Amino acid sequence: MKIYIDESSDLGWKLDKPNRNGGSSKFITITGILISKDEEKYISRFISDIYKKYHLTPNIEKKGANFLPEHSSFITSQLNNKLISKSNSFKIISITVNKAKVFESLKKDKNIFYNYVLGLLLKP
Repeated sequence: MKIYIDESSDLGWKLDKPNRNGGSSKFITITGILISKDEEKYISRFISDIYKKYHLTPNIEKKGANFLPEHSSFITSQLNNKLISKSNSFKIISITVNKAKVFESLKKDKNIFYNYVLGLLLKP
C-alpha cells in the first residue's frame, strides 16, 4: 500500500490576526490518498495528464486555492473517471483540525502537532 499525504493551510498559531495578513489559518486539513502498489501507475498517469493539460512544471508547488473553479472541477471529475473508477484499492482519507481547540502542549512544537494529527489520520 502506498500513501500520499499533503496538508492544506499552515502550522502557525497567530489566530488573533487575519490569515495571510500577519495571522494564521483557523483550520488545517491533512489529506491522504491510499492505493495499492500494483495500482500506483494510475496516479502517475493522472498527474502526468494534469501537468500536460495545464502546462505545469514539477519544481513549483501547486496550490489548489490558485486553480480556477473550472480547473478544479475538471480535475475532480477526472480523478473520479480515470482513477477512482479504475482502482480497487483507491481511498481518500482526511482530517481537519480547528486550531483554536488544540491543546496548548501540542502548540509548542509544530512537528509534534503535525505528527499527532497524522497519527490520528492514519489510525487503522
